[in-house]
Amino acid sequence: METNTWLGMFSEEELQGKTLGFDRDVTIPVMAGSGRNIDFPSVQKIRIKRKERP
Repeated sequence: METNTWLGMFSEEELQGKTLGFDRDVTIPVMAGSGRNIDFPSVQKIRIKRKERP
């Protein structure tokens, strides 16, 4: 089934309940539309810090 056909089976209200929005940035890696902050794991932060240019 095509995606647009499948999504067409839902009402706008149902689609709003199933939709998540995310913003990607540098300071905060990912921010969900709900306000939830999704950060890098600490080990990944250490690796990123090592690779930063002085």
